[in-house]
Amino acid sequence: ADYGVVDAHYDTVGAALIDTLADGLGDAFTADVRSAWIEVYGFIAATMKDAANAPALAAYGREPLRPRG
Repeated sequence: ADYGVVDAHYDTVGAALIDTLADGLGDAFTADVRSAWIEVYGFIAATMKDAANAPALAAYGREPLRPRG
């Protein structure tokens, strides 16, 4: 189903997630924790984008890119 989500929305959600974690965790939100969350969210967002774009790519006979890791 098409929910109207576009790739740019994942960036907005990612930024909001990082800001929310920073506010909620305060001093516990260290540079290492921030980096880890950015990496994890990036992987999740890439996976979700690939899945969302897979039908469109299949129509052109192409496979979606897979996140590295």
